[in-house]
Amino acid sequence: MATQSLLSIDALQSDLKHAEQKHAEATADRLRAQEIENQWTTEVNSLRSLIEVRKMRLSPGNGGYQYQTSEVVPPEGPSTAVTHVEWISGLLEAAGRAGVSPPEILRAAEKSNVKMHRNYPYVVLSHMLEKGKVTKREGRYYKV
Repeated sequence: MATQSLLSIDALQSDLKHAEQKHAEATADRLRAQEIENQWTTEVNSLRSLIEVRKMRLSPGNGGYQYQTSEVVPPEGPSTAVTHVEWISGLLEAAGRAGVSPPEILRAAEKSNVKMHRNYPYVVLSHMLEKGKVTKREGRYYKV
């Protein structure tokens, strides 16, 4: 009887190793899929924002092609896999040639229920400026 118990424990340990391996593979697959989904979400939101900005610029009430500086359409708030820095970067990208100011980032974050300290956009933008990822003109930041 003791031999049968030892064999069943060995079999269960073998099954456990197999299950752990399959679990690790499934987790890796899920993370890859989530990363791809987040990239496409950013792409969709950026294109929607770009279309809205260009519509505003080209509307007759704006006097033709002009820069829109009063409002930036924010991308959706970050999912668990998107950092606040990536979210701000997506907002800069969506703003295009209109650029964005730190107060606009804070308003967009508030609209999207993204919690951040009021100084956070200034810190992120200054680091991005140091790294050459953005330029700054007249208090507005533009993606390079």
